[in-house]
Amino acid sequence: MEGNNEIAKGTLILVVAAQEDVREILQEAIIMAGYQCIIAANGSEALDRLSENHIDLVITDIKMPLMDGLEFWEAGNSLQSGFWDPGEISFSCLSCL
Repeated sequence: MEGNNEIAKGTLILVVAAQEDVREILQEAIIMAGYQCIIAANGSEALDRLSENHIDLVITDIKMPLMDGLEFWEAGNSLQSGFWDPGEISFSCLSCL
């Protein structure tokens, strides 16, 4: 199990959700599981996080203001950053009804 903890310590997860309570719940659960987590309230903020950090996993809401989850993914694919490689990042979409 310690091997998994070592992997978790180096894994950075980006949570993108418009609802603050959803961001906080997911962030808390991710940190409790031993992973690092940063958050963004919309796709535009998420692009900033991608350009500043080496992200291993993105969990994003689909419906958000300014830039929704799918627009964020498309914009991220065209982002020229040393940290962003769409082929290397796992991407998961969620929708809160």
